Amino acid sequence: MSHFHLHRPPPKVPWWQRVWNSFKANFPGRSGEQARTFALTVILFAALLFLTRLFFEWRGIRI
Repeated sequence: MSHFHLHRPPPKVPWWQRVWNSFKANFPGRSGEQARTFALTVILFAALLFLTRLFFEWRGIRI
């Protein structure tokens, strides 16, 4: 019997799920909720920086 096996192609997984699974893999020993909380914090911080920049630009303030 040959040890060579043909593998099934990976299932069709949406790109966001592949990114999320990769992100969770970087947190070994942590729960999915901890990874989700961290991702949400990073996204909110980036959004706050972006909105602050837009506000300053709208008010004509140069940094």
